Amino acid sequence: MVGDALERGFSMVTARYGPQADMVLGMEVVLPTGEIVRTGSWALPGAKPFYRWGLGPNFDGLFLGAQGTMGVITKLAIKIVPHPQYKTIVAYGMDNPYDMQDFTLDVSKYELGIADHLVMVQGGNWPLVMTRWPKEKVPTDYEFYKKLGIPQWWMNFEVWCHSKEELDFTVNKIHEIAKEYNAKTGHDIKEWKLHPKQIASRLKKPNKIAIPYSLWKAGFLFITWYTPWKDCAEFAEIYNQKLEEYGFPPVMWIASIDHCRQAICMPIVCFDYTNPEDVRRVQEVNRVTTEIFLDKGWLNYRPDPYVHAPLTFARAKAYYDLLVRLRKVIDPNMIMHPGRLAMP
Repeated sequence: MVGDALERGFSMVTARYGPQADMVLGMEVVLPTGEIVRTGSWALPGAKPFYRWGLGPNFDGLFLGAQGTMGVITKLAIKIVPHPQYKTIVAYGMDNPYDMQDFTLDVSKYELGIADHLVMVQGGNWPLVMTRWPKEKVPTDYEFYKKLGIPQWWMNFEVWCHSKEELDFTVNKIHEIAKEYNAKTGHDIKEWKLHPKQIASRLKKPNKIAIPYSLWKAGFLFITWYTPWKDCAEFAEIYNQKLEEYGFPPVMWIASIDHCRQAICMPIVCFDYTNPEDVRRVQEVNRVTTEIFLDKGWLNYRPDPYVHAPLTFARAKAYYDLLVRLRKVIDPNMIMHPGRLAMP
């Protein structure tokens, strides 16, 4: 939970509460100079960390996503969320990412209503639901999975409620919105009826929505991007096309952030990390897609110092220059490591 917050990452309640960094209330940081500072209301001696915005301009963002380049965070106060008694998973399947995107947005617009009971809204395409066969027997053709009733694209709505009545109302409303969506679009999205064991499995954290990594000798790379929700289907289409173009399976996971205000899109690049040619192709697909996505204004969530950071900051020079100047104020002797942002 703390690591996700510091990385501005994804949590099990992100569809409802936003990125995990939004849950931060205050932090204690040891600066490279040896000074100890606290942020938010915590900066006032004797005060509790109850109010993030504290005493004036708030500078905690300098430490979120910085991966230690600005200082060492020794304490963190963060919001916690209760686990209610009544939970379930509602899943819908469709044959393209655009229906996944648009139907999910229709459901998520019911803010101050059923959408506030949806804590994790995540989906993707059919390779995410391959089970754990022995490596030599893993079926890789969609037709096999189609016969099992697995849709090409799908979305999970994880529902948390404090009463059975709330749970039933929320589930029934999702089904009602699906009928309205089909009537409006002329499309045919369908409920993916899950077995109780599947629901139990998907409610676990980490859940078992996982590809058979052993098929690719356990080589997999999560390359995660933030997009506006209405761009996530286009993102999936472009990235999957590039994965196949470079000889990788098209594996895509997408989740809602804060009622579909943003999407967190995570292609999973599966490869043999012992094969230099595979590694070269991973690097190439990463570079090519980064250039495409920066043109579209999409942001990499956890940049690497070789592709994402240099290509991104080359286009955001004023922001980068100010970031470097601020770092020199905080770390005048430049003793901290450059980190994945590759700051001098």
